[in-house]
Amino acid sequence: MTGVALALIGAALRLQHQIHAAPVAVLGLILAVLGLALGASATVTALLDGEVKEAWLDRAYTLAEADRNAQRWAEALQGYARVLSERAGYRDAEDAARYVHGRIAEAEEDWQAAVAAYQDCGAIADGPVRLSHARGQLAAAAGDWARAHLIFARLPVNTDGL
Repeated sequence: MTGVALALIGAALRLQHQIHAAPVAVLGLILAVLGLALGASATVTALLDGEVKEAWLDRAYTLAEADRNAQRWAEALQGYARVLSERAGYRDAEDAARYVHGRIAEAEEDWQAAVAAYQDCGAIADGPVRLSHARGQLAAAAGDWARAHLIFARLPVNTDGL
């Protein structure tokens, strides 16, 4: 094995520590370096690179989901943005990011933005109930008390966190 390959492997391990990369991603990088050092074909190297990218996407998505479940909205939004910058349409990251936008808008009492976010987030978590709640808040803010009452009356009895 060449000194260059050893140096690249060392750099990959240091990179894992610095960016908290998934061990499988670093292992893939090491295997890719070894493959290049040992003269592996470009096809093998490309396959290894694809596996590393999939592992990275899966890990980044899982971290974003954990942030969303822990109600760390800013971190979740950043996580979904990282995933979507690599691959648009990855799993339900777009809907989940819209849901998080809705939660941030709710916290700021920006009911128009909350409605816009929740109406496009699909059935993520409690998005449909939050959409109704935001519409009720929007009607109340506009002084349309009859509409607000009608919307709030249709909400489920147990609406923890609303």
